[in-house]
Amino acid sequence: MNPFQQQELSASAFRTTVEFGAAVQALLGLCLNRLIGRVNALCWWRSQADQEKIEVAFSGQTVPMKWDFAEGCPLTSGTAGWDDSYAPPVRAIRELSEIRLNEGIAVQSDAACSLLPDNAANAFITDPPYYDSVPYAALSDFFYVWLKRTMPTKFPICFSDYLTPKDAECIVDEASEKDRAFFERCMAKAMGEGRRVLGQDGVGVVVFAHKSTSGWESQIQAMVDAGWIITGSWPIDTEMGTRLRARDSAALASSIHIVCRPRDSSGNVEVGEWRDILEELPRRIHGWMPRLADEGVVGADAIFACLGPALEVFSQYSRVEKANGETVILKEYLEQVWAVVAKEALALVFEGADTAGFEPDARLTAMWLSCLQSIPGRRASSMPPCCC
Repeated sequence: MNPFQQQELSASAFRTTVEFGAAVQALLGLCLNRLIGRVNALCWWRSQADQEKIEVAFSGQTVPMKWDFAEGCPLTSGTAGWDDSYAPPVRAIRELSEIRLNEGIAVQSDAACSLLPDNAANAFITDPPYYDSVPYAALSDFFYVWLKRTMPTKFPICFSDYLTPKDAECIVDEASEKDRAFFERCMAKAMGEGRRVLGQDGVGVVVFAHKSTSGWESQIQAMVDAGWIITGSWPIDTEMGTRLRARDSAALASSIHIVCRPRDSSGNVEVGEWRDILEELPRRIHGWMPRLADEGVVGADAIFACLGPALEVFSQYSRVEKANGETVILKEYLEQVWAVVAKEALALVFEGADTAGFEPDARLTAMWLSCLQSIPGRRASSMPPCCC
């Protein structure tokens, strides 16, 4: 072996050693980040009949005030120990490494500025920010400052910023002066970019969950403005029933998967008649809500699951006009949707009764009382499924 070959082998061995060391460092950094979630002053002690343990600080998407905290020891084998911290990351990496894909590329980019060319994709699937529910970037700072200290310097992800970037974050946050209009503008850009890269025969799926009508109106408005036709909505159980937010609460148990298609981009403007849409809307809801009740979809989940069939009636047109030529905005249509859904829900709760004569206060009380039956452990067997 000549000196040049020996030099090449030495260089190759050095690169292998450096890469292996960086991989080990990255893994240890991930394990440490899991550990610090249970060894900080925001942790609390869960005391239940089936389990007693130190609970992670982020039991929800908030940083709540704690009057007292549980102090863990990393040297133990419990939930706040090192053994529990390194096992899940190692298991996840091992399982991911065993996946064999023919080909695929993962690229980090701005949702409003994709690297893909026009009409390049067959599917557009996204889980966008949930309006004002979660301050994603602010919560990420808790772990970001530790990742900066533990990740290898030549890691593909850059940690050069002091904290996570927040200016372009698409959320509603009064403290950052980001209002509903800001959210709709940013979301419309992202939805429009998805519309651009998707082929005309492609399908889009948007996962969304929010308990307020304003959050849904903003998300749907952004999608309609971006050129999407909403063709369906399916509730899929994605939320843990044991999470704090769901305990003794009528919280959402599912995320709504909104199925949509690209509207015709040929430039043709199809105008819908307001009168025809108002006639079609009750028929769609009447056929959809009993099916949801039969499948066990109740409470707020059932209401928002009706959005797909209802919005297909409206979003298939480029514009909807009244008889006098006035354009109908989405907010006005959604008011009709909520009213029709509430009427259909009452018809299910009071099966066989005429609820048209209910006063507004009586309707609200009936819907609220029936909603209590949808809380786990409180539903009476004699009560019909709640759909409020």
